[in-house]
Amino acid sequence: MRSTQMFVLVLLLGLVSSLSSCQTNANQQFNYQVRVRDAASGTALTNVTVTLEIQASGLTPLIERTDSLGLARIPVVNGYVDQPGRLVVESAGYQTYTRFVDLTAGQLPENVFLQPLTTAVLPTPTDTPAVVATATAVPADTMPPPASPTAEATTTPAPTQTSTPTPTATATLVPTPTATLAGLFVVETTAYIKAYASAEAVEAQAVGALAPGTELNIIRTEPGYGGAEWYAFRLAPGLIAWVDACFTEPVRFDPGYVPRPCDVSP
Repeated sequence: MRSTQMFVLVLLLGLVSSLSSCQTNANQQFNYQVRVRDAASGTALTNVTVTLEIQASGLTPLIERTDSLGLARIPVVNGYVDQPGRLVVESAGYQTYTRFVDLTAGQLPENVFLQPLTTAVLPTPTDTPAVVATATAVPADTMPPPASPTAEATTTPAPTQTSTPTPTATATLVPTPTATLAGLFVVETTAYIKAYASAEAVEAQAVGALAPGTELNIIRTEPGYGGAEWYAFRLAPGLIAWVDACFTEPVRFDPGYVPRPCDVSP
């Protein structure tokens, strides 16, 4: 009987110790790190507001600012490891960056590249110089020298005055340049494809995934990874992403469209 009581007591003590250890581990924290850089120059950005929203917890968003190296460290309780979260990065003069993340302990810092805001420069109106008509001097009528006296009188015809037309100003019409944008394209693959932070897919970080049939409003095109043509489009408010043109096809039929084999995986 006494041995049974001792066994139960030892079992209870072990259970209490295990629960206490689990509770202590759950209350410990890890740092979720985010490094912020300028997308144009690659320099680290200081004093940028980094907000982490843990969706399943209902907690107040966790807010930190980047240091002189562009690094923000957000303390997160271990109990929220592998939970989904929403990362928002904001700074004056840059487009707001938003991304959904998984909270993983011990991972390398998340690299975030902020796109600078661009201000459209309106052309300054210039005065059009007035066209001044210049008068062309008309030579005065000249009388021929007197003829030498001859046996017979010669009749000299009277000079005829020639009127010179006055030059008129001709207005030249200058065509107004019009901005051209690439058309709408649709993702043609049968699987999800990645969208990247720049056209250099190997060095850039994937910022999203596009489902088959997604319609893209192309902003501009430029050569990218491997010399292939890449399309820039707006993935989310304030977020420009890039995709290899080989994964798209025109929304409307284009007889001149020739599909190109892809050099990168979706």
